[in-house]
Amino acid sequence: MHELWNATREALKEQVGEAFFASTFESLRAGALRDDVLELRTPDEMVALVVEKNHRPLIERSLRTVSGRKLRVSVTTADELAETVEDESQLSLFSMFAAADAAERAPVEASLPLQAAALDARVSDGAADTRRRSSRRDVDTAVARSGLSTKFQLGSFVVGASNEFAYEAARAVVEHPGQIYNPLFLYGGVGLGKTHLMNAVGFGILQRDPSARIRYLSAETFVNDLIESIGSRRMDEFRQRNRSDVDVLLIDDVQFIAGKERTQEEFFHTFNALYQAGRQIIVTSDRIPQEMPELEERLVSRLTMGLIADIQPPDFETRVAILRRKAKELGFEVPTVVCEYIAQQIRANVRELHGALLRVGSYARLRGEPLSLSLAQMQLDRVHRDRSAGVTAETVLRVTADVFGVPAKELKGRKRAATVALPRKVAMYVARQCTSASFPELGEVFGGRDHTTILSAVRSVERMLAAGDPVRAKVEAVERRLSL
Repeated sequence: MHELWNATREALKEQVGEAFFASTFESLRAGALRDDVLELRTPDEMVALVVEKNHRPLIERSLRTVSGRKLRVSVTTADELAETVEDESQLSLFSMFAAADAAERAPVEASLPLQAAALDARVSDGAADTRRRSSRRDVDTAVARSGLSTKFQLGSFVVGASNEFAYEAARAVVEHPGQIYNPLFLYGGVGLGKTHLMNAVGFGILQRDPSARIRYLSAETFVNDLIESIGSRRMDEFRQRNRSDVDVLLIDDVQFIAGKERTQEEFFHTFNALYQAGRQIIVTSDRIPQEMPELEERLVSRLTMGLIADIQPPDFETRVAILRRKAKELGFEVPTVVCEYIAQQIRANVRELHGALLRVGSYARLRGEPLSLSLAQMQLDRVHRDRSAGVTAETVLRVTADVFGVPAKELKGRKRAATVALPRKVAMYVARQCTSASFPELGEVFGGRDHTTILSAVRSVERMLAAGDPVRAKVEAVERRLSL
């Protein structure tokens, strides 16, 4: 059991990061495996309570991935485990915590997805939780005051394997702002739903408590507001708005502040003030903090204190679900075969999915024709030509070199050191995936290599990705920079 748990621990670290793993899962130890239920124990009763109520589904997913079996998890304190051996009927300390919690509030399932489903029912009804009910007018007023948008809600966020972890984290923050994941750092490529999900958290909190003081703004607005406040000598008002008068601060595209010294200074102190007061901070970015070289080390440290959740490009099934939902919103009658075709052609960007659907649907409506597969093929062929023209093999080479921190010219050279060979293979793989260049054409870009060398590199990276190699993180970083 220890080997199985150790492998699961490593899988968890990859998903949630070292800092969050250390604060949440480090003390867990494997007990017995009985009837496909793995006992995890910890000496900290509160850790047992938090993990059992909020993180058990995440652990079970990682456990299933590692073991290949549908195993479940139970979390208990170390003392409780010893007591259970002597008298299985004895109430554990965790059970007493759970009973007290159930008496204080409506029953909450231990599974986070079940919590999400319960919250979804409350949100869709337009009601706050059982402790606070408020009118729609109160919520609308609060939303307008906060800078949020009513169109981005949790109920309209399509969930799939690529964004499930971030979605569950967002749900938990709505339930417990400032308590569980603080800060919550959402990152991913352009058009994948970061802003939607962050906005939805703020909206969900206001539905539960319209008196919550939520401030949503882009990092660019934060910078401009700071410049204006400095020029008008109203820094006290700036700090009041962003620190004292805020319960939840939402900052979009935080990478925009990298390299801006005064802005980073103010954001650092704003972060500290809110965090120390137990107020929720959520930020989005197109990359993780460690990939922002111009971001001060102390800010990197702060932003990695909580949970870092990535949003990856959606898989095929999720893309189809997104298209169906959007078609319903737009009032388009879209055959399944058309949705599937669009989902096959547009793979990396939800915004592009919406744009492609709007393009083919509007064209069919203007012509007064049913939306057919041939019509979609004709329209999307133009989209592909426009999109592929923006990314070239040379662009991929430069971006890959930047991600790995090696000179671009070395990827074209003949060095075989691992520090150069791996980035070269990754660049060849990504270039093959996102450009229309043939193997011989790619060979010319990469220093006049034979087409078989490119083919071998592509297959090598494919094998590494299939085996769960850590190189996946680098591949995804390159794709994010290319906005694929």
